[in-house]
Amino acid sequence: ASLKSIEAKAFQNCSMLQSVFLSDRLLSVGDNVFRGCRSLDRILSLPETITTDNCHYYGLAYSAVSEYYDGLAKRATTKSEPSAALAHSQQIPEPVRKKDAGTVVSMVKYGESDVDTDIPVRPQTNSSTFAFIFANENYSSMPDVPFAVNDGKSFYNYCLRTLGIPEENITVNYNATLGTMLQGMEYMKQLDAAFRGDLSIIVYYAGHGAPDEKTSRAYMIPTDAFAINERTCYPLEDFYKTLGSLKANNVKVFMDACFSGTGRTEDMLALGGRSVKAVPKKETLSGNVVVVSATASDQTAWHYRRQGHGLFTYCLLKKLQQTGGDVSMGELCDYLESEVPKISIISNKKTQTPTSLVSPGLGNRWKMWQIKN
Repeated sequence: ASLKSIEAKAFQNCSMLQSVFLSDRLLSVGDNVFRGCRSLDRILSLPETITTDNCHYYGLAYSAVSEYYDGLAKRATTKSEPSAALAHSQQIPEPVRKKDAGTVVSMVKYGESDVDTDIPVRPQTNSSTFAFIFANENYSSMPDVPFAVNDGKSFYNYCLRTLGIPEENITVNYNATLGTMLQGMEYMKQLDAAFRGDLSIIVYYAGHGAPDEKTSRAYMIPTDAFAINERTCYPLEDFYKTLGSLKANNVKVFMDACFSGTGRTEDMLALGGRSVKAVPKKETLSGNVVVVSATASDQTAWHYRRQGHGLFTYCLLKKLQQTGGDVSMGELCDYLESEVPKISIISNKKTQTPTSLVSPGLGNRWKMWQIKN
């Protein structure tokens, strides 16, 4: 009952494992924890964050999870067994609270947002589209990024269910280290080579971004970063160069992070901002790449506490939900540029305006790209 987290692939391919009891006090469960556990057919307890909608992410069989919740519902409505339902309800903790830089941030659990219900479903036909998701929330030496894992889980579900991308075409990395991020980019290059450029790539990043105060060089921040420097962080310039070297038909990047800020570092991070101070130098793109970022250069990427997501991500998912994924990049960007500022000024009392960075050779053609392919 005291266990707080289970790392990714912890029990992968454990063929003798037959049953599990996972306390509802678990704060995090990694990807593919039970993938390949062929004998696992009995679930005694699950955290409420694991559902029939997302069980495949953990490697749990839909039938086993469905059977568990069906049994739970029956016990809860059986008068002769009121204690069973009561016992389960007593396992559910209060909303998780994490203290960042002296400020308590109320954490909304995955699945509590209106974009996490009624997710449109389409056939998984986009076999030549690949998605890479990096959602960094829990940092070893920096304040955490509220709701970043929620963001990654939801974006994964929309890729799988709404954009029709097969499960094996989606690479998910929660709380990615520098090695994990570099490995993911290397796999992206290998896919591009194998398909000879006849593919589409979607990259999603939620987490900290930061510039070096001396050089103004911008970085994506892995969860194991000790300080903001090129040895422990991923230079945004290198990230863009890798994307620009691909022969892919199109590369669409969504960044719920920012690389500058206007106040004290501690203040921004405590309030849920996804940046640190200083203004980064402007990077350039090449190839068939479009980057849609959460903010303008002098702003902070805020979270939307009420919905349990980054504000940018929430609006991104809302448009996918409203259109069933049938939306062009131009339409999507127009929506984000319209809706994010409205919600931000009301919810956070701060301005936030998404921006787009486009490879010069694309002209306006990118606006016609469909996000689903």
